Amino acid sequence: MRRLCAFAGVSRCGFYAYLHHDSKKEAEDQEIAEKILLIQERYHYSIGYRKMVVFLKKETDKNSGLKRTRRIMKETYTQSAVRVKKYSDEVYLRRKKMREEFPPDLIKRNFFAMEPYNRLTEDITYLPCMEQTIYLNTIEDLFNGEILAFMISDMVDTKLCTDTVKILAERIKVTKGVILHSDGGSTYMSYAYRNLVDHLLMRRSMGAKGSCYDNAPI
Repeated sequence: MRRLCAFAGVSRCGFYAYLHHDSKKEAEDQEIAEKILLIQERYHYSIGYRKMVVFLKKETDKNSGLKRTRRIMKETYTQSAVRVKKYSDEVYLRRKKMREEFPPDLIKRNFFAMEPYNRLTEDITYLPCMEQTIYLNTIEDLFNGEILAFMISDMVDTKLCTDTVKILAERIKVTKGVILHSDGGSTYMSYAYRNLVDHLLMRRSMGAKGSCYDNAPI
């Protein structure tokens, strides 16, 4: 060993230190790999290497960087599984465009109106019945809390919402400039609903996604 070290131009002390360091690193890599495997099995191989770094930091005392984690996952075949597309590229593109066209919040939790038929809020709730669950879509006037229009259906779809708006239009007659506020549900983002509201010259308004407080009165 002395001759080999001399031939390589390294000291014996440095060589053995290198061997010890390398074996320690391999042991740590193995420990991290085992933990990664457990996490992936728990979450059905849905965790990418960036998110895996966060999981490892929470569940172990090992600090594994992005490059190291990615290398270990690649070497041990514990990378996240590629999610199969549920819809066509055209559908994903259309949905992306719809998200980009998300209307502004014109109410901003100021649930007050100086006159009727000016600031309205809309939402869907479910009604559990004996045989099945039915769904109620209502439009409320922020001026006095009056329900101006409602519609009941056995399913949550665009027609439930558009029919409610049509009833509203028949009742208040003048719809131009009226603010119609709702959450960011898919029915309120559908093309049929948006086209109807735009045709009636109403102003669409939506609160932040996932925030019930932005549509509290209804």
